[in-house]
Amino acid sequence: MRKERGAGLNLDFWRFPGFHIRMYAPSFTPWKSKPAVEAGQGQPRRWFQYLITAAGRLIVRTMMKVYRIDLENPERAVEQYAGALAGKSRFLIAFRHPGDDDPQIVYLAFNSLINPWLKKAGLPAHLGAVFLAGSEIPLWGGPLVALVLRKAGTIPVSHGTLSKSTMDAIMETLTDTPTPIALAPEGQVTYYSHVVPDFDQGTAQIAMWAQGRLDDRFRKGQAPAAQVNVLPVGVVYGFPKETWRRLDRFVRDAERMAGLESALPRELRKAARRKGGESPEAREAKALLEHFRERIKILWERIASEGIEYYRRAYQYQGDEPGASTEDRMRALCGFAMERAEAYYGYQGKGSLRERVMFLRTHSMALAFAPKPRGKKATWLERRLAERGAGDAYWLHRHQEIVDLSWYLTENTVTGFATFDRAVESAQNLLDLAQRFVGGNFGTRRKYFKKAVSLRFGQPIAVSESLQRGRREAISDISDRLRKGFEELL
Repeated sequence: MRKERGAGLNLDFWRFPGFHIRMYAPSFTPWKSKPAVEAGQGQPRRWFQYLITAAGRLIVRTMMKVYRIDLENPERAVEQYAGALAGKSRFLIAFRHPGDDDPQIVYLAFNSLINPWLKKAGLPAHLGAVFLAGSEIPLWGGPLVALVLRKAGTIPVSHGTLSKSTMDAIMETLTDTPTPIALAPEGQVTYYSHVVPDFDQGTAQIAMWAQGRLDDRFRKGQAPAAQVNVLPVGVVYGFPKETWRRLDRFVRDAERMAGLESALPRELRKAARRKGGESPEAREAKALLEHFRERIKILWERIASEGIEYYRRAYQYQGDEPGASTEDRMRALCGFAMERAEAYYGYQGKGSLRERVMFLRTHSMALAFAPKPRGKKATWLERRLAERGAGDAYWLHRHQEIVDLSWYLTENTVTGFATFDRAVESAQNLLDLAQRFVGGNFGTRRKYFKKAVSLRFGQPIAVSESLQRGRREAISDISDRLRKGFEELL
């Protein structure tokens, strides 16, 4: 641990390659988390859009290890832009969020990759979209991320709360301009491409409010009739260039960390040289899938047992039921970890475990990165206490990081995979789980595999078709239709 001038605590860990975490003390924050929307947010800078068009592909290729992005049925998005420019409709973009790079890739798609289809339809390029982003992201992302978010025109939102100024910025963009609002209904990374998890009804709520505002203008004779649509966008990751042997090396790395040893059977070594995306129905591919299912199952059990044992020693955890499944054991541990974190901040957990994680993440970070009171010069003691508070908050936040990932690890997702691509996701998530137990976070995930991304544009969902029901029923109906839209895209 070393201290840097003006940067609070700098916590460095060298257990894993590239594992570098910096936690800023409350006396310094790169971007103050405010309930109000600052000037310029919701207004992407044109020069930034041009920059993304010029350098975006290089960025995703080198920094995200994405070598290909395919757009499936982009004409559906072009139709929505055409309707918005003609004043006949407005639309929201609801995209899946299974991986760490989804928002950046979707931003690149709507600000650059879709331009040829827009031009072909006679529409202007760089129509783009305004993205909603968690207000806590610039806190852990640092000054550079904060700058990028501002220039991209993102609107910061906090889970569970929505200020009037934020809502006004969203509604003005959505109803007064042809630029769509883009958001991930899942609210956070959900780690698996092939499973549609639970998500908030915020997307449906925003769409309902926008439709209500447009209908009110129409009734008053202030504007022609216009409908609001929700455009589902699926994000599916694949690893067609990778081989079974590469997966074997990756799994063995995780196994060694957990004190396990295994190897490919002799009869499968030759088949393991082949690319995982080829001939999934072949006999060798089925045998390899079964082999990795068993190894990943054992690995999950070992990591979970070691983590539970740590909680038993460090926090006197007593909730582990003998003979329970690994999924049930981890769910019980997650409940205990969240209770400890919530007790520290004085929160009483409400809703599902996922909702509690999202709420605590936003508000605990806001406390940990609270800016220095205006007009007050901090004393030496206040600065040192603030630095200690940042360190305490960092380690306390590890509880939430473990729960954040473990919530999505089930018997179905971890060991129920039927393709090479999904086996890769399971292996990545288990290595991530091991790293989080020892203090890691989302930023420590290894980018080991080169991936291809498929962005699949679904059938738009007309909000007006649900308005004949009551308000709650309409919101639920829109959310159900959105879920079905996502499932169709898988």
